[in-house]
Amino acid sequence: MQSVDIQVNGELDIRDGASVRSTGSIIIGTFGTQVNSKVKLGKKSYLSLTGSVSQGDPTFMGTFPGTTSVIEMDVGSVVEICGTFTQQSTTYPSVNYIGPANGKAYCIANVSGGGPASVISNDSQIVAIAMGSVSSLGAGGSSFCGPDATHTTCPSLWPQGLSDDKTSCGNAPVIIDDMDGFCTKPATAGTPDSFAKFGITIQQKSNTWPQNIPNGFIAMEAKDKGFVITRVQHVSQTPQSGDAIIDPKEGMLLYDIQDKCVKLFNGTEWKCVQRSCND
Repeated sequence: MQSVDIQVNGELDIRDGASVRSTGSIIIGTFGTQVNSKVKLGKKSYLSLTGSVSQGDPTFMGTFPGTTSVIEMDVGSVVEICGTFTQQSTTYPSVNYIGPANGKAYCIANVSGGGPASVISNDSQIVAIAMGSVSSLGAGGSSFCGPDATHTTCPSLWPQGLSDDKTSCGNAPVIIDDMDGFCTKPATAGTPDSFAKFGITIQQKSNTWPQNIPNGFIAMEAKDKGFVITRVQHVSQTPQSGDAIIDPKEGMLLYDIQDKCVKLFNGTEWKCVQRSCND
């Protein structure tokens, strides 16, 4: 859909694979109306604006609590604001993630806010990239890069297809197209300096196996069997007292049943293992 300026009082639903492009700005919610308003993006959908996004405060600065004006983003969605992202209210995050736990969505803009307590998002799956200045709006729990973000300052968060030129607009469809692609580097060439000495197999063992597998410690093989690692009900991103693992060690791996992903503890946080560039 192509539009100019947009006023959202209620819900704007951008469904899976759909898009809204605007040559103007968008206002979500109206100050003091006590009406919930939101822009909801489906899987791999996008909102691209040459102007700004302003989120009104329907609570009248908290006088009428319980109503919100928010952006909800599903996996692979992109909000591209070629202007300023502004939130009036400090009572809730601006952006919520509604996709699977091991996914991510991108919110890209210059950033300002409604005060010291305002936050962009409390979801780490939201990758918030501030390509300009940031004032009175915190990152919250989002995966944040900024202010004046470039590919050089946050290479692990930077999506393929996003230009370093903050005046460039219309990157959203390219970002989505590239989201399922992965950059790779050639494998290391040369002579192995060691070989596997221990192996487990249910197949006919050859005399050269596993000694013919380079740079390995243990080798396992089967044609019709799977490898099952430790499964637990749930571990929080930041370890909590009620987690299945009380005292995780750096490098620990497990399968989280609730979040449906293999997680690695990096010494500080549990992270779903995801494919990315092999830098």
